Amino acid sequence: MNSIDSNVVIAVANPFDYSHKTSVKTVKNLDELLVLLNVFTESKATIQRKYNKSLAKSVTEIRKITAERNSLLFGKLVVQALEKLKKNNPNLEGFIDLVYSEFRTCENQKDISAAMSRLNVFGVALIKSLEDVLRKERPDIEFYEPTEEFNKMHLKVYDLIAGSYFQDRNDKLIYTDCVALAQIENDKLTFHTFDEEFHKTAKSTNASLPQKYSKLVDFNKLKPN
Repeated sequence: MNSIDSNVVIAVANPFDYSHKTSVKTVKNLDELLVLLNVFTESKATIQRKYNKSLAKSVTEIRKITAERNSLLFGKLVVQALEKLKKNNPNLEGFIDLVYSEFRTCENQKDISAAMSRLNVFGVALIKSLEDVLRKERPDIEFYEPTEEFNKMHLKVYDLIAGSYFQDRNDKLIYTDCVALAQIENDKLTFHTFDEEFHKTAKSTNASLPQKYSKLVDFNKLKPN
């Protein structure tokens, strides 16, 4: 079995993400690919947060431009403003580019407010269609729904790693999901991520687990494009 982190899911959904090509290739080529519920939930929350933040920041900068809305100068100044915004917000770069790509389709809108309304609709639609976006790249991808057996094993594993430190609670839950799923399926699970910190912590936590649990789960650090 194979599974993917939220950073892979997000990169597939956003064609402007610097890891988009690697993520699409990963999703297409892995055998028995499934997405854990905590990963999918985190992916949607992160897309919503980053898209909305990028939209708000982008529109704030665009509103400052006084050139005529449909002039060549306006377009040039928008590009300059957003390049500066990306430089100051590198963690939002891919989403700022996504906002700009959609903004360019709003050239027939009468004003910025009308364009922003359309951009808001696009953001909501992107989150709602996330499952379809993934299935477009990999029709047989599985979205794992926790069972009672899984939940019991999850609690057991979570207790075993009580002393382990992860960057945030969701990372710890996702690690626990991986171990629990491998146990109840009695099958090897490899989890693929771009997150170096998570990868390092997962590896060290694995080393502290009884072999019964650690032998069935592995964590693979992906390299961006």
